Amino acid sequence: MEKDIKKKLRRKHFRQNQGLLLEQLISSDENASDNTKIFSLSELEKATNNFDPTRIVGRGGHGMVYKGILSDQRVVAIKKSKVIEQVEISQFINEVAVLSQVNHRNIVKLFGCCLETEVPLLVYDFIPNGSLFEVLHASTTSISVLSCHVVTNIQGTFGYLDPEYYHTGILNEKSDVYSFGVVLVELLLRKKPIFTTDSGLKQNLSNFFLWEMREKPLAEIVATQVLEEASIEEINDVSSLAETCLRLRGEERPTMKQVEMKLQYVRSKRLRACQVAVTNEYMQPLLSGQSQDTLPMLTTPSGIADVVNIASQRNQNCYSLEQEFMASATLPR
Repeated sequence: MEKDIKKKLRRKHFRQNQGLLLEQLISSDENASDNTKIFSLSELEKATNNFDPTRIVGRGGHGMVYKGILSDQRVVAIKKSKVIEQVEISQFINEVAVLSQVNHRNIVKLFGCCLETEVPLLVYDFIPNGSLFEVLHASTTSISVLSCHVVTNIQGTFGYLDPEYYHTGILNEKSDVYSFGVVLVELLLRKKPIFTTDSGLKQNLSNFFLWEMREKPLAEIVATQVLEEASIEEINDVSSLAETCLRLRGEERPTMKQVEMKLQYVRSKRLRACQVAVTNEYMQPLLSGQSQDTLPMLTTPSGIADVVNIASQRNQNCYSLEQEFMASATLPR
């Protein structure tokens, strides 16, 4: 009897979540039919051991993410969202059909969804790299940006949300830019999006950063580790970029393409500076007439290898902050 009730409830949810529409969309698209699956609730319950709390790998403003193992041994991330408005279901179904066809190295693969629950469940490829939050704050709490991949949407997480959303109720590509600006400030200040001040007050990181930028030199704002690993010029460049990303009016923010170009410019300047430093270190003794006995053996294979190794080490030291940033930026959204 109880089993029949559960079965009827699942069918009801499937209809309410427009499962028939998704089936039609999938069957009408060859690419989608090959890549997308509508999972049954029992499949996902089995994959997560009935959504065991120990399988939770992420929490956010929109819900939780569970780690699961499917019957074919694929490891997946199952996003269990909070209540969704019925009017959003059609849009959700269309997005599932579209996203399941996306194949990009920086976007986590969407395998499909389950429509047999009140709120649809999304099934993604599982990315084991941990979260940007852990990189920045040494915490086991997960947020929505995963290192080297994009998995869930951080726009709905308090502290990252575009201020324009509170007035318009609409999120767009410039909302992503704002959220990324918050990530940049996290990297610079090593503080959480909502942090507690020394006086015990809760503070919004973006507002804090923008206010402090007007009142103090950047050297007094950014984290000590950042000051040790980056030049003032680099800090100025990234801080300026963060400030433009965090502007209240979306139209005044750069596009993500412009953000990428700026970061590539900062990166190229750092590379050149490192290369020049290494070159100068080995040219200076020659120019000053230093004894050949004290110079690196640049004409022999072993000497060249030594120079390359040392140059590589110097570049790695010079690159430590950049590597940390790239690990976070190239991070479910």
